Amino acid sequence: MEWDDFQHRPAFDSIVSEIRWQLDPITTRSRSGDTVVVRNGIRCLLDRPYTWVDTTARTERLLRYNRIAFDLGEACKRRIERDLQLHPDTDPAALVSLNNIACQERWEAFLRETHNGVDTAMVDQWSWLVQRDLSEPSPTSVVSPAPFGFGMHFGMGYGSFTGSLSDHFSDHFNLQYGIEFQYRRYALLFSGTLGTSRVRRSFEQGGPWGVDERPSFAMGAIDLGYSVKDGRRLRITPFAGMGVLELALRAQDGRTGPSLRARGISYGLNADVKLRKTLQLATRRTLFGRTHPSYNELLLRLKVFGMEGGSMEHLDGRTLNITVGICWVGRALRSR
Repeated sequence: MEWDDFQHRPAFDSIVSEIRWQLDPITTRSRSGDTVVVRNGIRCLLDRPYTWVDTTARTERLLRYNRIAFDLGEACKRRIERDLQLHPDTDPAALVSLNNIACQERWEAFLRETHNGVDTAMVDQWSWLVQRDLSEPSPTSVVSPAPFGFGMHFGMGYGSFTGSLSDHFSDHFNLQYGIEFQYRRYALLFSGTLGTSRVRRSFEQGGPWGVDERPSFAMGAIDLGYSVKDGRRLRITPFAGMGVLELALRAQDGRTGPSLRARGISYGLNADVKLRKTLQLATRRTLFGRTHPSYNELLLRLKVFGMEGGSMEHLDGRTLNITVGICWVGRALRSR
């Protein structure tokens, strides 16, 4: 702090200088290795419209006194930040409000005991007290992701059939979506796939399937996966489970047309590239309540999967698909 930080005003009632500061809650972002850390913080700002000095009274002694006064605000700020580190779920604005009274009482004690800077011995004592507060180490709060997690994904890709299914139906583009529940390296995956194919060869099954008609393609699956590799940038998760495959035509009058359905074993592999990792220590208020600290990953997911078609009446084979999409996975944080 220098005299340039002060506005110039004439003295009144023997007061030659005045300094004020204010505490505001903020959100800070920093990087720890390859992880973005988002924290709640406090900012101590000089309230410039109310910080002034009479230009005829500028001395090194008065400047030192004002610096101690500002450091007193900085000490209050760090005290609140220590509380935030120990209790990350706490609303920082509420903490500022709760501590404002204590900070104001300490400020008034500083002015009273130093006689507004006239008592140099008390100014020295307060300087020592404030520097002691500023040098106090921050508490160590170690957090780690909880074993349970939740994720969502969406992707687009291409698929084809094998066996006699490929003789009757063309390859197809598809949309793939789903959710997943995680426990440590295990994942329970719920997914759905939608697309449109084309009839290559006409046949009769529950009704006529004409050449070049466009049946809809749908597949739903429940799979259990295990991450065989979970590194800094790449996660590999093979999975297997059960699924349902359906091909259906819509009649021209809008009614449901003929359809083919089969149940079978589903299987595949997720290759996740970790685009961004965020340690969300900052909390905020939403329509659904206050958020909690969490660890989140944004992933680029390459998914290769298939399902045994079993026997669709007189047709058999399997469907093989590949999609590329985005996946988000989050886990709550726990202190240890």
